[in-house]
Amino acid sequence: MHIKSEGGSSVLPLMWCGSLERAVLTHVLSSSPHIGSKLRGIEMEVVNTCADKNGGCDQKCRHGPGGPICSCYSGYELDADGKNCNDIDECQRGLSQCKQDCNNSPGGYSCACHLGYTLDRDGITCNDNDECQVNNGGCDQICENTPGSFRCLCQEGFKLLADKKSCDVVPARHAVLIETTHSRSDTPPHQNSPRLRFQVTPPTVVPLLDEEFRQYLALEGLDIRHSCVRGTFGPGCMYNCDDCQNGGKCDIRAISCTCQPGFTGLLCNETCPKDTYGQGCTKKCKCQNGGICDPVTGECNCPPGIQGKKCEDGCPPGKFGDKCEKNCPQRCPSGRCNKIFGYCECDAGLFGPKCNLPCPDHTYGPNCRSQCKCVKEHTQKCNSKTGKCECKVGFTGAKCETVCPPNRFGETCQNVCNCSTGTVCNPQNGECLKECPLGYNGTNCDQVCPEGFYGTNCLKICLCGLRECDAVTGTCLCDAGKTGSLCNQVCPKGKYGKSCLKNCTCENGATCNPKNGKCHCPPGFIGKSCEKKCPPDTYGQDCKNQCYCENGATCDRVNGRCHCAAGWTGTKCHQPCSPRSYGPNCKNQCECLHGGECDRFSGECICPPGWTGPLCDKRIEIWRFSDDVSMEPHALSEKVNTLRY
Repeated sequence: MHIKSEGGSSVLPLMWCGSLERAVLTHVLSSSPHIGSKLRGIEMEVVNTCADKNGGCDQKCRHGPGGPICSCYSGYELDADGKNCNDIDECQRGLSQCKQDCNNSPGGYSCACHLGYTLDRDGITCNDNDECQVNNGGCDQICENTPGSFRCLCQEGFKLLADKKSCDVVPARHAVLIETTHSRSDTPPHQNSPRLRFQVTPPTVVPLLDEEFRQYLALEGLDIRHSCVRGTFGPGCMYNCDDCQNGGKCDIRAISCTCQPGFTGLLCNETCPKDTYGQGCTKKCKCQNGGICDPVTGECNCPPGIQGKKCEDGCPPGKFGDKCEKNCPQRCPSGRCNKIFGYCECDAGLFGPKCNLPCPDHTYGPNCRSQCKCVKEHTQKCNSKTGKCECKVGFTGAKCETVCPPNRFGETCQNVCNCSTGTVCNPQNGECLKECPLGYNGTNCDQVCPEGFYGTNCLKICLCGLRECDAVTGTCLCDAGKTGSLCNQVCPKGKYGKSCLKNCTCENGATCNPKNGKCHCPPGFIGKSCEKKCPPDTYGQDCKNQCYCENGATCDRVNGRCHCAAGWTGTKCHQPCSPRSYGPNCKNQCECLHGGECDRFSGECICPPGWTGPLCDKRIEIWRFSDDVSMEPHALSEKVNTLRY
């Protein structure tokens, strides 16, 4: 901002000091070459245009030199009207950091995962669910986890059945099963076996005597296998089921104990090797940064200063950022600071910088980042931890989206109505009502349907989410200031209200608020429709500024600039014109000659002695009569050089 000095010799800057509401303008004025020799301070009041109704801004307002400057919170962008804020769909624009699914919400977004994955604490990463940890995935023998799923496998000698979970013995062409009764004896097994079995194809078992058995030993290609008696196993059948350790169970069909997740070995007496875990130690650990994998669950035990489900969050407590170079802005009660954004990771039902604030209405979950799916008008409460909808009386459904069916009313619609034909049952209290015209209800059918309802007796629910609908037809109406099939377009110029159905009445170039139709007058105008000019001696936005013009000057109703009358100049028209200027604001230059001065009001020349004419361009000749008739007129005029009036 600049101002011209009084002498007109230089243009000097204005410097702001002080607060927004009260400011001091300081500039240096000088007519000499030594700029800065004269200091002058001007104190003035600056109107905060954001103080009145937030300056017309939808969200944030900042006072600027030309009026309010609107801006939006994070997750929103300023509309073309410069006032309203529209939600940014980070999911559609590819701005989210979600690894799998993305759900947009007002002012932000939340991440979700495919089936078989769980959302990580960082809110963006999806971790594979290990289905094998719960009841071995339902598998009969071996459960193998896969990304987003799992599969069942069988041990050697068994095959997977059609249900993809059960295992059965692979039949041999010929087999002899020798049962040993003295499992810890060095005697050959067949000599201690009073009963031998010849197995052709399971499950057919034929008991044989010792004499008969010797005959089968001579069969060519006979596959002879020794098997311990039921409940024993190992080298020389030296172990029984009681020898299994760490919760292992005896598998009568195999040659070892069936171990619990995290253990291996013949007797389940060994933990899983390093970097493996789970059933049969078949799963690969995913711990990072030196984390140690729990052999049972695969859960990572992180070293000091390392966090995260996989020890992937390498920042020590109180730090965040890609290189852990930033300090967490708050000391988080949960101890979790988001590595990417630095905000506290709050428990379900809480949010805020210190995780000490309950979730706002209709939000839930960790950091309250999830939006409740309940129909707001029909919901008593949305559980801030789980998001479960608790319906008002007369409504039902997971989202409280359904009015009680006919002849039902009350909480969860469990009560039966007792109304006669031709009447309608109130779903809230069971009262029998006479049938009203479409769009009305009440005892006398004279009340328009409340917001969110339409139809006969207003018993039908609008299917417009949080938007209103037509009370008769149920057609969705856009929120005030919006239009279009998706209600995502701002009202065109000259329109406002719900679905932009109303006409603006603003005049003199005023803008119309698309929501309520209120006129925003340009500087210099006031009135409901901005139809009035500023009263005398006032100017600017809403005509709130006072003019300070003098000597009959007029004040510009837009910017307050003084339009000086003839003969005056200066910011307040308080200075008379210089000798060589005249007229309104002294903008005309005198053309008088020979030292003539002009009238500062009319510009008429005031000639010095000896000169006359409109521009003082004619010499006055004075003749004196003398006896010397030889003297010429020009000689006489040279002698007479002063004329007094």
